Amino acid sequence: GLALLLLLAVNASCRGDEAREAWRKASEFLAAFLLAGLVAVAALALEARVTAFGWTGLRVLAAAAILMLGAYGVSYAAAALISIGGGRWMQRLEGANRLLALLLVGACLALASPLADPVRLAVKAQVARAERGENLDFPWLRNKGLRFGHDALLAMTRSGDPLLARDAAITLSVAPAADAPTPSEIGANIILLAPGARLPSSLLE
Repeated sequence: GLALLLLLAVNASCRGDEAREAWRKASEFLAAFLLAGLVAVAALALEARVTAFGWTGLRVLAAAAILMLGAYGVSYAAAALISIGGGRWMQRLEGANRLLALLLVGACLALASPLADPVRLAVKAQVARAERGENLDFPWLRNKGLRFGHDALLAMTRSGDPLLARDAAITLSVAPAADAPTPSEIGANIILLAPGARLPSSLLE
């Protein structure tokens, strides 16, 4: 999110051939490298999460966003370095923006198509984790994996690994989790310290 705001700020400052103060030019130069740094931090955070729990649909989308922002970061840093050698300040941003806009449209179309469906890719990655003997996100496969997750769990029930087959069968036997807890489930997780006190049902609803 910070990288995206920084990207918008750089483009808001660099507008055509208008003259800009030295502090604005210096800010654009630093922002170009800060953008790449923020993307690197986001990539490390995502990598740690994926290593621990595997891929999900949202993490695939996050990876796509990080890759796109990384492309912007590298392009903007290159434009800043080239600007040191002379010429119009940060002029390479214009060409980079046009090229990256086409790339962004292509990435969005791919993610919205069966070619790179985020859920399908995430389920495929989860199955690969199972083959390597790593921990799986069974609840995600059951609740958010759509038909891809359901088919993968069915296949796992026939696995030669008895523990994996058992866990997959148990996961399939449990009803999908609701998007929101029921009032009774909320009340069961609230402990009232006042003796004899009760929460009004309207509050829980």
